[in-house]
Amino acid sequence: MGLAVRDIQLAMSLRTFTPEALKDLHTTASLVPSSRFLTSAMLAPLPLARARCVVEFGSGTGVMTRALLKHLPAAAKLICFEVNPRFCAYLRENFSGPRLVLIAASAECLPEVLAVRGLGPVDAALSSLGLTSMPSRTREAILEGLIGSLGPGGVLTQFQYLHSLLFYLQAGD
Repeated sequence: MGLAVRDIQLAMSLRTFTPEALKDLHTTASLVPSSRFLTSAMLAPLPLARARCVVEFGSGTGVMTRALLKHLPAAAKLICFEVNPRFCAYLRENFSGPRLVLIAASAECLPEVLAVRGLGPVDAALSSLGLTSMPSRTREAILEGLIGSLGPGGVLTQFQYLHSLLFYLQAGD
């Protein structure tokens, strides 16, 4: 019996994601890509059916990217921010189409990216960033930029692994 497409995608994603996580867990905030259960939970509150502009912070190997593209209207744009060069290369190789805009830069650049591309306001945002493990100045800049870019009724979903929070709390003592 052959492997399901989802199993093949997961295996490819793991081969790319895990080595990067082992190199810099501080940036990836996880050792493995997001599960389908986490992905479902993250997408559930987002108003994707009516979205025109959606943002994803920390696309990694595209587990949530794939789900977002599946649920977005044909005319919507998905703007993905990813700082890891290997993940960016993986995303370019495995995703294409006019709806996806890959930004190889920090999520702090959101307002500028929207302005330059004539996009916005943001209807939905999904973040996989390890917010608690980054400097407070960076975290605040990302969130302020997003809040200023969200349109009426715009929704953000964010998850945080507990180990990052525990590390941050211990480091702050």
